[in-house]
Amino acid sequence: DMINDQIGMIVVESISMLYRLELCRSDEVYEVNSALGRQIAYLVEIARRKKIPVLITNQVYADFDHRDEVKMVG
Repeated sequence: DMINDQIGMIVVESISMLYRLELCRSDEVYEVNSALGRQIAYLVEIARRKKIPVLITNQVYADFDHRDEVKMVG
């Protein structure tokens, strides 16, 4: 209901950061995985039904020894 014609794009930055933090606090890996899956499913549904682009980013880092290489954290 919060999505309307004024929304042009949805951006979720570093989605895996909160996922990893929750995994550290919970013994229920299945529940944490399911919650992340549901969140992504909601975003996919919004993108398809409302024709709104969704951009999801992940944390990355550069190795000090190989500064030209960028690696994903999660």
